Amino acid sequence: MGVRTGPVLVVFCRRPRLGEGKQRLARALGAVQALALAQALLECALEDALAWPGGLVIAPQSAAETSWARGLLPRATSASV
Repeated sequence: MGVRTGPVLVVFCRRPRLGEGKQRLARALGAVQALALAQALLECALEDALAWPGGLVIAPQSAAETSWARGLLPRATSASV
């Protein structure tokens, strides 16, 4: 694997799960709607990342989510934080 030069976009993300994340919104919208919003926001970020011309890294919340993160965008490199 060679060394990359130039700008790299790093997308920090959490796997959307019911009852986790977006809790302030969940109080107002409900857990199911908050999950749908979290999924939509992640999809939007990934769509934008696809247009990025440089290097791309998907950084999941934990090392346990690395295999999930690898499947998000085929051209991205996964990194555990």
